[in-house]
Amino acid sequence: MIEWYAAACFPGEEFSVKRRLVRLGIESYVPIAHKRKKSVSVPVAMLHGYLFVKASTEDIAVLKSVQDFSHLLRAPGSEFPTPVGQESIRAVMACEQYLAMSASAGLSVQPGDFVELIGTALKGHKGKVMSVQNKRITVLLQTLGSIGSVIVPVSDLERLHEPITNHGSEPSNVRGGFSTDS
Repeated sequence: MIEWYAAACFPGEEFSVKRRLVRLGIESYVPIAHKRKKSVSVPVAMLHGYLFVKASTEDIAVLKSVQDFSHLLRAPGSEFPTPVGQESIRAVMACEQYLAMSASAGLSVQPGDFVELIGTALKGHKGKVMSVQNKRITVLLQTLGSIGSVIVPVSDLERLHEPITNHGSEPSNVRGGFSTDS
C-alpha cells in the first residue's frame, strides 16, 4: 500500500533529496515558503530538514540509499514509520498557500500606500500605510470623524491604486481623507 510519510533529511538538502526521489520514481512534496534575500524572494523549505514522501513498503527500503535522506518519522514507541493522513498533507498545502499570499502581498505594500482592510473586524475601512515592520503594517484610519491607527498583518490588507477621497465632504485641513495638521 502506498502512503504519505514525513521524512527527515539533512537541513538545506530538501530539494536535492526530492530530485533524487523523482529519479527513482518516488513521489515527494517539499512545502515551500519564500524568504527575502535583499530585494528578491527566494523559495525555501517551509519545514527545515523535512519533506513528505509517498512510498510503498518496497520504496521504504530504497529510501535508505538516497543521499542526504535520513529517516521516516515514527510515532513515539513505534518501530515502524507512521503514515501521514491525506488531510494533514492538505493542511500543510493550505498553510503553504497562505504563506505565499502573505509574502506576495508584503512585496507591494509600502508606507504612503492607500489600503483597504479585508480580513479584520474593520473590513471595508480604508486607510494609509504609515509603517511596515516584520510583516506588521500600521494603518492610519479615519472613522466616525476621528483619526486612529491599527496594526494588522499584511494578509489583512488590499492595496488601493487611488488615494482615498471623502467626495468633497472633508474639512480644509484634511487631504486624501487624513488630517494634515501636526
